[in-house]
Amino acid sequence: MKRIVVIGKSGAGKTTFSSELSKELDIEVIHLDDLFWKSGWERVYTADEWEKKVKELIAQEEWILDGNYHNTLDVRLARADTVIFFDIHPFIALAQALKRRFFDTSEDGMDIHQKPSLRKMIRTIITFPTKDIYKKIKHSGVNNIYIIKSRKDARKLLVMINRPL
Repeated sequence: MKRIVVIGKSGAGKTTFSSELSKELDIEVIHLDDLFWKSGWERVYTADEWEKKVKELIAQEEWILDGNYHNTLDVRLARADTVIFFDIHPFIALAQALKRRFFDTSEDGMDIHQKPSLRKMIRTIITFPTKDIYKKIKHSGVNNIYIIKSRKDARKLLVMINRPL
C-alpha cells in the first residue's frame, strides 16, 4: 500500500478515513478538493491544467489521493496499487453531509466559507455514479480493492492495516 485512491460520495467519510490512514501508513494524504477549489467553490484549474496536476501527483512514489474527480479517475487508477471505495448508502452519506454542513464548525472539516449550495450537494450525493465507479475499478487492474459500506468497515480496515504481519 503505497499509492492509494480513496473515492466515494460526499459525506461518506473519505476525508476522515484518509487522514487516519495517512497517520497509520506515514504517507502524505492529498485531499483533491483542497487543490481544486478556491474559497467560494471557484475552480483553480482548467480541465487540462487539472489533468497535468494529477499526473504530477501520481508520479510520486507514495500517496493517498482523497477525492472523486471522475475525469482523472482512470489515470489515478492506472498508477494506484490500492483502491478504497466508500460505497455508503446515499441517505447515510446525505445525513452525514448535512450534519457536517450545519453543525461542524471545526477547522478540521470542510472550510466553513466553502460550502457548495445545498441543492448541488444533495444532487451530487444522490446521482453519484456508483455503477460506473465499480466498472472502472474492476477493469483497472488494481489488486488491492476495499469496499467500505459503513463506518464500521472503515474502522476494521484501519485496524487490519495497523496489525503487523
